[in-house]
Amino acid sequence: MWTSYSADTKPDTECRNCGSHIIPQTARVIGDEFNNVHACPECTTYRELPGGDFL
Repeated sequence: MWTSYSADTKPDTECRNCGSHIIPQTARVIGDEFNNVHACPECTTYRELPGGDFL
């Protein structure tokens, strides 16, 4: 189920490698079990991303 966030409650998610902003929905797909993103499409290839086979 998709969750809408208001501006004041939206989690601030960023790539731990390059600092790019990542939306929470993307963090759930390519992040670790805590939704921490260690690499994103800005700093690596889709093939190298966790779960990148369907992105």
